[in-house]
Amino acid sequence: MKLRAWKPNTYLYIAGSVGLFLFLLGVALGVLAHSHALYVAGVASQALGSAVLFPVAISLVYDRLRERWLGDAVWRIFGELADAGITRVYRDREAGTNADNAQVRLKADFHDHDRGLVRMMGVSLRVFFNPIGPFFEDLQALMRNTVGDVAICALTSDPISTEALERAAIEEPGRRKDVTAQIVRDIESTVASVQRLVAEHGPRVELRQFKQAPYCTAILFPHVAYFAPNILAPIAPVRLPMILFRHGSHAYQMLELSFQHLWDRSSHVVPPDARYERQSRLQAAIEQRILDEIQRLRTGKRRGVRAGDLLEPLFRDYDEPAFVQSTLMALREKGVVDWDDDDDGPSWIDNADVYIRFADDRSREA
Repeated sequence: MKLRAWKPNTYLYIAGSVGLFLFLLGVALGVLAHSHALYVAGVASQALGSAVLFPVAISLVYDRLRERWLGDAVWRIFGELADAGITRVYRDREAGTNADNAQVRLKADFHDHDRGLVRMMGVSLRVFFNPIGPFFEDLQALMRNTVGDVAICALTSDPISTEALERAAIEEPGRRKDVTAQIVRDIESTVASVQRLVAEHGPRVELRQFKQAPYCTAILFPHVAYFAPNILAPIAPVRLPMILFRHGSHAYQMLELSFQHLWDRSSHVVPPDARYERQSRLQAAIEQRILDEIQRLRTGKRRGVRAGDLLEPLFRDYDEPAFVQSTLMALREKGVVDWDDDDDGPSWIDNADVYIRFADDRSREA
């Protein structure tokens, strides 16, 4: 004999019926009572019935309203997620106690990927290419098991880009000038790891560096894109949600276009090419020009200089303002020069009136 399972609300209906019966019985006894005892029994029955009936009635009504309102909200949210091409949202990109987390899902996609291009974009991609990172073994296995069917294109920040320097400033505010920033060490570690991968598995991994700041981490497989915001914040990692977009969605296409834009304008690092070597020589030349000018001014007892006086000749000679600015920012990190940041935020060095000091001199006199 098959027993019919009761629904959770069945118990509420039974309790409500009992409460209603007791309440009506109490009313009847109170109306028809001809003795004090029956009247007291009627009042007690009403009180007991009310104590059972009204909480049950409120609970049933609340459940009905909640199901209707919550149901509408949930379906609306699911509809909007589907329209945006979102297949899953994780709390963050870190591992968690729950077996279903972003790291487990991403590891599975690396494991299952057997053909095509994987595009990776982030500040340093440390978690993927650092030997102690959570995904390093997965990348190693991907390279070993797929022979020539899989290629990886990786984009990271240039260690002297504005983004990298700003991250170093906000994430390590107390760091001494003579200590290399953690973000720079992470980027350099990624370069070394990619070089080893290329040596072991051939030129199926290519690494480039960009000076723009997309402020995100994105991993694009042929069927899905992983996207996590990576904003500037004093705490790293920022632990913002990781979102999965299906292939063909608008968001996937925008991530593709963003990656390609940066890829076409980035510096070749592994393997290097003539363009990357030219940029390296150019940055070295700009740095030497700045150092020579500082030495010349110091010989003349100058302790500093207006930014415009120092930079305008370089802008004119090199026509690469981004390289000039990032080089000066890097020299600030090394403690060679310094300048004051105003109350409303950092004074950027393209402001000709910013006073640049030499070494650790705090004098404002030129």
